[in-house]
Amino acid sequence: MISTRVIIVSSDQNYRKNLKRLLMQTGYSIIGEADHQSATLRLIRSRLPEIVIVDGDCKDINIIELAEVLEEDPISALIVLTNHITGQYIDKAKNYWYFFYGVKQLPDSMLASNIDVAYASFRRSKKMEQEIDKLKKTLETRKLVDKAKGILMMKKDMSEDQAFRYIQKLSMDKSLPMKEVANAIIITESV
Repeated sequence: MISTRVIIVSSDQNYRKNLKRLLMQTGYSIIGEADHQSATLRLIRSRLPEIVIVDGDCKDINIIELAEVLEEDPISALIVLTNHITGQYIDKAKNYWYFFYGVKQLPDSMLASNIDVAYASFRRSKKMEQEIDKLKKTLETRKLVDKAKGILMMKKDMSEDQAFRYIQKLSMDKSLPMKEVANAIIITESV
């Protein structure tokens, strides 16, 4: 089994060391450590971690800015561990499905469990996002095929079933997706 790739971010070297020990004991793979913002961003872009754990009490890291950068391409779950939960963290956690926060001063077993739960939520959300994208593409294809069928039914006096079979056959004969065939029919007939 491949372990989950993690980057730890904190200006406190002892905290990073202790968190690294805990995570490695629970099966995570630490692929990088950073102590300031630019190093964190470089590590995220180059190593593509599944989890970025940030010390929320670290003054050298702008958590909100980091969350906004990750929002552009949420490849990683962002877990902020802090002793001071602020309204900003709560708002981010409510608005972004990849952003999680927790309290630093928990027993190791509880902290590890919280990280596991946050990552599981991230994976579920990511999977749902992929399913939504797939459904959007399916719906887009269906709309194009329906429009192309309508054109064929009007211009070539076909039944709906005949128009669908015609598009399907062209798709197979030309080795093209039905979406492309339907789009070609729409473009050709609109000229």
